[in-house]
Amino acid sequence: MSDPFCIDWFGGPSAQLEIFSAQTAQYQLKYTPAFRTTIRPPLVPLSLGTADLLPINAELDRVAQGTSAARHGGNPAAIPPAADLAASLQLAGEQLFELVLPRYIQLDLRGRELALEIGVDERILQYPWELLHDGTEYLCLRHCVGRFVNSERAAIPRFEEPWGGSLKPARVLVISVPRPQWLDGTKFESLPEAEAETDAIVDALGKIDGVEVELLSGAQATFNAVFKTLKAKAFHIVHFNGHAVFDANAPKQSSLVLHDRGMSPAQIVKFFGKYPPILCFINACETAVMPGWQGAHDIFGIAQAFLETDSYLLGTRWKLNDQVASAFAGAFYRSLLVDQKPLGSAIAESRRVARAAKPDDLGWASYIYYGDPRLWFHRRPDV
Repeated sequence: MSDPFCIDWFGGPSAQLEIFSAQTAQYQLKYTPAFRTTIRPPLVPLSLGTADLLPINAELDRVAQGTSAARHGGNPAAIPPAADLAASLQLAGEQLFELVLPRYIQLDLRGRELALEIGVDERILQYPWELLHDGTEYLCLRHCVGRFVNSERAAIPRFEEPWGGSLKPARVLVISVPRPQWLDGTKFESLPEAEAETDAIVDALGKIDGVEVELLSGAQATFNAVFKTLKAKAFHIVHFNGHAVFDANAPKQSSLVLHDRGMSPAQIVKFFGKYPPILCFINACETAVMPGWQGAHDIFGIAQAFLETDSYLLGTRWKLNDQVASAFAGAFYRSLLVDQKPLGSAIAESRRVARAAKPDDLGWASYIYYGDPRLWFHRRPDV
């Protein structure tokens, strides 16, 4: 029997990059490098306004619309070649890098690997800050990147660690809903790729000593079954794959699609918040795909409910190719729980594995992580 897992924060160089939107005339920025000085600089105003980012929005919309069309069986003649979409995404990343980051930050981020936390406010969540490109590589492939949200709403901070001690065992709940059958007759597209992803995850986790996996799949993943399971005991990781319905005009009407009905944001906060997981991996594509990067590719709407439970969250901006999703998920859990790498490092490595599995697909760029990249599942002697 291997030593049990525990939760810690991985050592090594780390940095924080905070970007504040243009509430008045221009954006502001704060950067904390790996070497912490005792006198910290104030917020730095940027010579950058919202109009300066409009061309980048247009480039991202082109990527979003082309990716969505390819995923949903659009007219092949109207879908840009994969190479063109990749070039557009890199161009947007390079322009963001040059426009937003002062020269001294650019030089620092081109250096050694960092655990990099990027903080943004809710007005600029739609931008792919992980995909800033320094001319050679994307930040999320060069560094171990995680996001946090600077909210304008009051929140009750949690100062104590909610997990404590050894994880005996490390519990993982997998919820897979490939073919929902709602009682009210609402129809959803079948997701055979969710089944492939579930098989890859359960297979990878089942081989790890000290990890206990519970699976709710298909007709077993009902609203009541999920509620009872979450009420009965704590899980350290929850993995969901299936659909999510997001209503931008009425966010409280959004839902995570279970087999027989949806689970609303309020229900997510209450049910998952009883025993908050350390990490929720929510691979849920929206069923009502809207044009544009912010509409179709922003996971923060439904994800916010999970974040309000104090869990970290790993999700996707758009529906993925099953080969990419399976490659990422398998690599992620192996890296996190077998190789015992910190979360940010496991995510960066899994992006690289997913890109290598299908080089002409942008699925690796879809993943977005809200949380501390230094968080670390590692084994230590049980004392």
